Amino acid sequence: MPLEEVFLGGGDDLDHAERAALDESIREGIEDMEAGRTIDAKSAISDVNVELSERAHREMRRINATWAPFAQLLVHHECVRLRSIERGSVDPSPNGFMGEPAHTPTMTSPPWGAWTS
Repeated sequence: MPLEEVFLGGGDDLDHAERAALDESIREGIEDMEAGRTIDAKSAISDVNVELSERAHREMRRINATWAPFAQLLVHHECVRLRSIERGSVDPSPNGFMGEPAHTPTMTSPPWGAWTS
């Protein structure tokens, strides 16, 4: 956020303790710089990116471990459904449910939509 927007918006909403902590941190940073305790910015950014990447990979492994059994079950059921469609024993319509027998509407079907096979 540009500094002008902070001032135009009434400030940064820091309370007294937060302002003091920020000022102290800035003073420490200036002292470190004057004493030569600095690090290369590109190296620091690279280190942060590596850490974020590692965190993302850990989170993806956790998510995969959580959802993999469910996904495997869905794939298995879809394979069963497709095999049944190939054999003609399941209705291939998108509104059909896995394992439903193939059915055809007849003129004698009740008005609530019951089907006969």
